[in-house]
Amino acid sequence: NKNKDHPNIKEMIPIRGCPPSTDDVITAFSQIGIELPSTLFQNMNKGAGFLMAKYKGRPEFEESFFQIK
Repeated sequence: NKNKDHPNIKEMIPIRGCPPSTDDVITAFSQIGIELPSTLFQNMNKGAGFLMAKYKGRPEFEESFFQIK
C-alpha cells in the first residue's frame, strides 16, 4: 500500500479482494463508524450500462474500447 506511511492516516482498514465483496466493504466502513445501507450495492452492476446508454449511437463512441476480450 503506497499510502501506508502517510502522516494523515491514523488507522488503515484493509479490504481484501479485487473487487472486494460487498459484505467486506460494509464491514470495513462499519469498523470506522460509517454504517452503509446494504441496499447501496443492490443495483451497482447496472450502473455501467446506465452510464454507457447516453453514448449509444454517437459516432465518436466506440463500444469495443469498453469491452474485455
